[in-house]
Amino acid sequence: MATPIFIVGWRRSGTTLLGNLLSRHPRVAAVLYTSGRGHGVFESVYFSHLAGKYGDLRDPSNFIRFVEIYANGSYFELSGVDKETLYGLYPADYPQIFRATMEAMASKQGADHWLEKSPPHVFHLEELLACYPDALFLATRRDMIEQLGSALKMLEAMRVSDKALSRPARAARLLKELLSFHGAESHLRRFARRHPGKILLVPFRDLLADRRRTLAEVCDFAGLDFQEEMLDTRLPANTAFSHPEQRKQALSKAERSLCAWLGPLLGVMPYWFYRMSYKIQRARLGHRLPLAFFALREQKYGWVSLYDENGGKY
Repeated sequence: MATPIFIVGWRRSGTTLLGNLLSRHPRVAAVLYTSGRGHGVFESVYFSHLAGKYGDLRDPSNFIRFVEIYANGSYFELSGVDKETLYGLYPADYPQIFRATMEAMASKQGADHWLEKSPPHVFHLEELLACYPDALFLATRRDMIEQLGSALKMLEAMRVSDKALSRPARAARLLKELLSFHGAESHLRRFARRHPGKILLVPFRDLLADRRRTLAEVCDFAGLDFQEEMLDTRLPANTAFSHPEQRKQALSKAERSLCAWLGPLLGVMPYWFYRMSYKIQRARLGHRLPLAFFALREQKYGWVSLYDENGGKY
């Protein structure tokens, strides 16, 4: 079987850049997307949004319902795997179905590793390792202020709703992102302590400053030979800023002060606090799927306003 590689880290930490670079390796298979909203490695959000959501898959009705939702998602469509392959897996559980998808894709691409990156999976590290004991994890990390500024800028650029651009909503979003940042860090630290040989921490600044050395370390960790073509993604940078100076202005002075005051406090909160917070959030959202989950269907049928903040529940 091919070796699973999970790229984890909260959004705007560099997961897309690392995924795009590593996917250039001829021995690494990945689901790629090169038009529309995004570009590069596509996100499955499989374990954060799909796994377990449709009950026991030994029940044929649950199995069919899950397969139809999963197979109509952009990630599965971009994988190039036939939907009948999924039906042929019955009875199978959620991890087995995902691995079968990735193995089929890797086989088509002639690869002996497959790569997946989804920021929410940073909260599912122990689950992923339990499902795939042979998996390896690459965790991107970025300076807190830079990451939060990039996240807010990207959310504003998406213009999910007018409320997202108001001052109170911006403050609420900043607090939410600050909690998510420290929650991700808490999960990463705990996992790295418990399974040091399974995870490699990849600083975003190192990836920018010395790409060759950083990728060489990544390849060595993953048991891959370094390839020169990995140094160029051939894709535009996944950035919310049109000019470097905008990065310094992404957060106001007051917002920076809030982060400087609240950040250290959140940084010492125990793991169980963030674990419980994440479980409550997932329970509240239920089956709600992220904006890009059905991106290809949205493009095909012109449903440009379908996925707003009040929709997307399946």
